[in-house]
Amino acid sequence: MISFITNVLGNPTIMLGLIALIGLLILKKSFSETMLGVIKTMMGYLILSAGTSIIGTPITLLTTLVADFNNVNVEVIAFSVILLVALTIFLWKDLKLLDVITLGKDQAINLGVDYDHTVRRLLLGVVLCIAIATAMVGPISFLGLIIANLARQLLRTHKHSHLIIGSALMGMLAIIAGQIVSQHVFSYAVPISTFITIGGGIYSYWPVDYSRPVDKAGDWARSVANVREVGRVARDCGVDYCLEVLNRFEGYLLNTAAEGVAFVREVDVPAVKVMLDTFHMNIEEDDIGGAIRSAKGVLGHFHTGECNRRVPGKGRTPWHEIACALRDIDYRGSVVMEPFVRMGGTVGSDIKIWRDISCGADEARLNADAASALEFERYMFETL
Repeated sequence: MISFITNVLGNPTIMLGLIALIGLLILKKSFSETMLGVIKTMMGYLILSAGTSIIGTPITLLTTLVADFNNVNVEVIAFSVILLVALTIFLWKDLKLLDVITLGKDQAINLGVDYDHTVRRLLLGVVLCIAIATAMVGPISFLGLIIANLARQLLRTHKHSHLIIGSALMGMLAIIAGQIVSQHVFSYAVPISTFITIGGGIYSYWPVDYSRPVDKAGDWARSVANVREVGRVARDCGVDYCLEVLNRFEGYLLNTAAEGVAFVREVDVPAVKVMLDTFHMNIEEDDIGGAIRSAKGVLGHFHTGECNRRVPGKGRTPWHEIACALRDIDYRGSVVMEPFVRMGGTVGSDIKIWRDISCGADEARLNADAASALEFERYMFETL
């Protein structure tokens, strides 16, 4: 019996699964979350082991828990380099999408990214890279976590083209520094991986303030340059690219019509225009009519909604003033109602709808309210 238990626990896959099970039970996860976590842990180890077995060196996590940079497996270096080059070529298009993916799943999908497919390919690439490194020197505890976070913290950029290169260089410097200390201070008595593990533990608990003040001027300059490029594409495609001015609780770059107009004029591409929204203007503008008039010539789209997020006519928004301002600038673009009255979903959570503003209205009632609001807007904008 004891021999059977020893053999079972001696299997790395089962042992890691047991550790994951204990951890998830301590965290009081649900049964489904616990089982899924255990399965993912075991599958991850099996995939990692299979990957390293392909290139010649299977992992034995329970017997070799630290990497050894003094005994690199030279037999797999050439094959590893070839595999890394092939992997880079295979994932090159996906790597370019990392900046978009970090915006969030919904935003990435809206921008045309096949999110699930791209993420699966990238995760496969990560697993293979880990397998290659592990096959050459053994498991490298903390190094990946340390370097990735240090790169993002020190480089102060969200561009993954910079972060990937920076992480690679920082990783090399960390290993070289560890090698120098191990060789000249401890005469190889202490392996590099020991420094990495200790450093990783200290770094994980070190009190670091990752927050940073908003760099509105810098973000403005970078956004102008990027939007100018997007605007040229929109111009070539024969469409307008409209930038919505949001209230201070939903954004910080463009909060008023004056800022939106200044931004668009600095971009200086005819296809880039301003989008104004009566809900946001109600919060930010001292003079809604004057704000609309200031956007003459660059107003490309107009959203309407009450200050309480309901359809126009069911709040206290100054619609007569808005209609007069739109006529004064001879606005000929679209006017689109944008009410949000129900909780739930991504949109409801993002714009902070925490109660049923529709007062329990069914679909028929909502449709009737929309039809009534449409007639109200036609009267305000076309008749008065």
